[in-house]
This record gives sequence, structure tokens and C-alpha cells, in this order.
Amino acid sequence: MNPSHSLRRQLIQSLVVMALGIILISVFGSYAFYALALAYLPGSISDTWIPSQVETVWIVCTVVAALAMAVFVAIRLSRRILAPLNSVAHSLREVAQGKLDAPGRLTVRLEQAGELCQLSVEDQGPGLPAELAASVFEAFRRGDPSRSQQTGGSGLGLAVVKAIAEAHGGRADCRMSEQGGSIFVIAWPG
Repeated sequence: MNPSHSLRRQLIQSLVVMALGIILISVFGSYAFYALALAYLPGSISDTWIPSQVETVWIVCTVVAALAMAVFVAIRLSRRILAPLNSVAHSLREVAQGKLDAPGRLTVRLEQAGELCQLSVEDQGPGLPAELAASVFEAFRRGDPSRSQQTGGSGLGLAVVKAIAEAHGGRADCRMSEQGGSIFVIAWPG
């Protein structure tokens, strides 16, 4: 499964649920409002395009409920997206400050290969198993299944990297290094 599609699917599903919720509030809520208003307050319904006081209150309540739902979904989505980005930014700060906890040598290369710019990071660590290397860019995928957010990482870092690379017409992949470790490559049109 393509991780950017997975992340994209989650965002689209959240927005669709929000839109359907707002539609349900508007349509079914209006039916319920007018049914109750006609039954208990028949004189409160306006015969013109200008809403009566009771109808204005209903319109304001509907708008407030829709805005509250939109804000709730926006906050949840922003937390879901910003938390891993903050984690990546923190990791990049630590790398820039030389706080590496990687076994062996870490090599970072930036080169132009034909029409593509390539950034590669290669380590001399133990490497990744082939089955993990194929799925390492999936959202919420962690190399060590015992890890959780409390012990480090959200499992979204590499999914975000790949989504950004693809958004710029590029790609991201992982393969075994000749030295036994792993090579992560991001390539984009130059």
C-alpha cells in the first residue's frame, strides 16, 4: 500500500465525515426544527424570505454547530499531521547538532543524476530486513514492533518524507547498502 495514499485517504475520510455531519445537521435538523415549530409554535414561521426570530435562532445554532464540528476536525487533523512533523524537525535539529546515535559511519550525499536531484543517507548499521525495507514508508510503520509513541516515534516520519517527495514529482525509497546498512534516497526533478 502506498503510504501517501493511506495518509491522503485518512485526511479525505475525515473531511467527508465532517461534510456529511454538517449536511445532516442542516437537512435533518431543519426538518426536525420545522416539524417542532409547526406543531408547537405555528405563528413563529415566516411566510417571506426574511426569517422570523425563531428561524434566525435556528440558523445561528446550525452555523455554530457546523463551525464547532469543522474546528474539531481541523484540530484533530492538525495534531495528526503536526506531531510527526515536529518529531522530524526535532530529529533534524539533533543531527545538525551532531547528536547522532547511529552505529558506524553515516554518509549523506546530494547529487544530480540526469534530470533528478538525489539526496541519500547511508549508514553502516545492521540494515533493514527486505520485507521491512519494502514497507518502511507506510504510515504508522515502525521497524521495531515493540516501540510506541512513549518510547519514541509516531511511525509517520518516513511516510511524510515520501508524501512530500511525491508532491514535488519525486520519489523516496530504501534499499540495502553495499556496506551492510541501509540507504534512504529521496529524488526529485531538478
